[in-house]
Amino acid sequence: MELRLTSDEVVKIKEGEDIYTALKRAGIYLTASCGGKGACGKCRVRIIDGKTEIKSYGKLTHIERESNIVLACQTLPNGDLLIEIPKESRLVVGDKIAVARTKDLAGYLKSYGVGINPTVKRLPLNLPPATITDNISDLDRLRRALDEQGIKGMRFSHEFVAELADALRRADWNMELVYVEGQGIPAEAIFLTPLEGCNRRYGIAVDIGTTTVVVYLVNLVNGEVVDIGSTYNSQMRHGDDVITRIVHATEGGGLNELQEAVVKDINTIVDSLMERHDIKSCEVDAATVSGNTTMSHIFWGLDPGSIREEPYIPTLNFFPMWRGGTARLSINPQSPVYTVPCVASYVGGDIVAGVLATKMHRNPEVALFMDIGTNGEIAIGNNEWLMTIKSATSGLR
Repeated sequence: MELRLTSDEVVKIKEGEDIYTALKRAGIYLTASCGGKGACGKCRVRIIDGKTEIKSYGKLTHIERESNIVLACQTLPNGDLLIEIPKESRLVVGDKIAVARTKDLAGYLKSYGVGINPTVKRLPLNLPPATITDNISDLDRLRRALDEQGIKGMRFSHEFVAELADALRRADWNMELVYVEGQGIPAEAIFLTPLEGCNRRYGIAVDIGTTTVVVYLVNLVNGEVVDIGSTYNSQMRHGDDVITRIVHATEGGGLNELQEAVVKDINTIVDSLMERHDIKSCEVDAATVSGNTTMSHIFWGLDPGSIREEPYIPTLNFFPMWRGGTARLSINPQSPVYTVPCVASYVGGDIVAGVLATKMHRNPEVALFMDIGTNGEIAIGNNEWLMTIKSATSGLR
């Protein structure tokens, strides 16, 4: 049987195979935060021609059913099919053009006079097993090994210590300590991992836009951008712009709903990238998130209500280093998650990242930087001054 797409792609489909699985096998990804179990209702496709067996309509409305919309994971072809994938259902993974544009990331870093030096470090350790005569606690044993390496005063969170006993014995006392270098403060232990099985090092960079979410998978050793994935921001169903989403979060009580929507979008992309490159969650050392001030607040579950009301004050501009588990990302729960700082309620981390990337803050020439999306942000200036302005651009479409 053949599964034909209105975009001219053709996929061979096996007997008893659902549309979602067939497309995924062919490298065509759909948004499905439930993993293709029919629970999230996101993998919508339209049947143009052909007969199908539908196991469940899930969350589809009556109007959607009448329009021949089905859930790809719950639909089995009974012969050749012609389908259309709506743009909001498609997950773009492996964008070769986008990857090529970011190929020389290491060279770009060198232009700043710096090399690749992740703040997350890995230190091989071989601890002597506990015995009756050497019966100090597991944490003291680890501290002793660190002292021998010249590392003193390292901090240990409750989450790290809670997993310490099992991690040491599972690795047979021979493992890597993953830790974060402190800036003016002692380093902090993140997690322990066996020397074999989790020794590759990756990071993810997340751009949370009002309309789209983009995730970059980066090799932390050589700076290579391994892959890129993108999808539409599922928050759009609750409003097209930041103001309507702030209203939904505050007056509609939908803050958790908005946070869950964008986290699921990110995890859908991350899971697809990790599966595509056979990466384990323990091999993702860190994540960095960038977005406008409202998107950053919603991602962390922070009330954005005061952003839209005079005097327009956000909860915070500089975000602490929080953890993957706190963000509910599908990476190691102890991995640090950094957030690009904001400047004000309507000058967010996305503009800060753009200014840094263009180096306009370092050059004497006056430069103009524009980010045109659902909202439009403009920055103008040089190494002596910078001005920014933001406005909705939906009326320009």
